Amino acid sequence: MNMTVMWLVLGVILFVIEGLTVGLVCLWFGFGAIAAMFSTFIFTNIYIQWIVFIIVSLISLVLLRPLIKKSFYVPKTKTNASSLIGKITILTDDIEENKHGRLKFGDISWIAISVTGDTIDKGEKVKVVSIDGNKLVVEKI
Repeated sequence: MNMTVMWLVLGVILFVIEGLTVGLVCLWFGFGAIAAMFSTFIFTNIYIQWIVFIIVSLISLVLLRPLIKKSFYVPKTKTNASSLIGKITILTDDIEENKHGRLKFGDISWIAISVTGDTIDKGEKVKVVSIDGNKLVVEKI
């Protein structure tokens, strides 16, 4: 098989694998294979082609990986529920011992449980300390 075709096929296979896995592993070797393919037009020596493959793969790994990783990075945004942690509100229903009550943030009513399991009366100020499933865990202020 012609070395130009061999390097081209290898490069395409590596790019396809990268496209299927998106692991940022095969991409660099795909670049190296394509560079080695172009080197076949200048060098007929297979060892030089392998050296081109290795050098271009390593250079693209070192230089391009941080840039591409940065473009894939999506910062974690708080959900509306997690943004409630630390907020203070007033209970709209009693929290009885080891049971749940209710509270409101804006127009949304939430199930609330006491962090200690103690009773907290309606109208008391509470602070949200965590979230347990769909319940806000609160402490009396």
